[in-house]
Amino acid sequence: MKESSGLGNLHYSLKNKEQWLNEGINHYNAKCYDESLTACEQALQLDPDYANAYYGRGLTLSKLGRYEDALHAYEQALQIDPTYIKAYNGKGNVLYRLNHYAEALTAFSQVLQINPEYKLGYQYKISLCSEGDRLRKLGQYAEALGFYEKALQCDSTSLFAYLGKGLTLQILKRYEEALNAYENALQLSYNNFYIFIRKAEIFFEIGNVLYKLHRYEEALTAYNQVIQLEPNSTNGYAGKGNALYKLSLYKEAYATYKEVIRLDHGDKWTYLDESIVSFHEAMALYRAGCYKQAGFAYKLLFLFDPNPTYIDTYKDLGRDLLVNALELFESGQIEEAYSVYNQAIQFDPSNKRALMVRGKSLDKLRYLKQLREYADIWR
Repeated sequence: MKESSGLGNLHYSLKNKEQWLNEGINHYNAKCYDESLTACEQALQLDPDYANAYYGRGLTLSKLGRYEDALHAYEQALQIDPTYIKAYNGKGNVLYRLNHYAEALTAFSQVLQINPEYKLGYQYKISLCSEGDRLRKLGQYAEALGFYEKALQCDSTSLFAYLGKGLTLQILKRYEEALNAYENALQLSYNNFYIFIRKAEIFFEIGNVLYKLHRYEEALTAYNQVIQLEPNSTNGYAGKGNALYKLSLYKEAYATYKEVIRLDHGDKWTYLDESIVSFHEAMALYRAGCYKQAGFAYKLLFLFDPNPTYIDTYKDLGRDLLVNALELFESGQIEEAYSVYNQAIQFDPSNKRALMVRGKSLDKLRYLKQLREYADIWR
């Protein structure tokens, strides 16, 4: 037994560095990563400047989730051979795993600098998109677009690049181009898992762009798609409510906004178009004589913020309209008075005087109509 053990150790020690590395590769391919790591380290004991062994060590350590150690191994390989393309690629992949996207891109750029034809993996494309996202958040929109375009040059089916590009173009108010980017994202293969899970997000952004382009019916269709895909989407309902308002479908918009409140009791204002739901907007509509829209705007204010000040102002406006209606009635402008009474009542439905005067106006309108019909007969 001792003799056999001695022969085994002798065989173990007679392996050269290439044999150890090949053994490490075989273990790596068999997914025996601990054994692979041991073999690579044996090769490095025989030759501490063996770049291929450092590269193999980096690959194995990466598979074991030891990314910092893997990064160190790749850097050691590059110290020995600064033109080692695979080590640069491995370094970029590890930096990607560590969420160091800018540094990953530097490593990948080294690969392409040495060999422009080298085919980099998905980590490179996603790193490009991630760097684009980072720059977009910093407000560096032109630079961000450059990274998204570069990602699309590498892969014309990159969902993340199309989404990032669309969001950036939206911020720049280049809405037609943003719409094109989102539509390209939708045209990608629906077998793609990422497209499936982000389809609602894409339709939501399409709706937002169409809304900005004043294409409200198309925007409404897009928001309905969001709700169909995600029935509890507060964003989808808010967008739908905004579009319905712009289409003057006030009752439907109000019901849709109520869904927003049902789904989210938090900061509801973040979901709404400020040009629709604001005290200043309501007053501006009232002053412009758009009483129906003004009344709806106030109702939304109560829905999202039941502030007593808004309620008092709302009723005061109704009383002002009632005074206007009375003046019209007394001057004989019966039809105009009736129309204004209707507006006054929506501001203060409990105002009995308004209801009474509206009734009198309606009676007088009917009487005048009968007189006209009678006169027409005798002409």
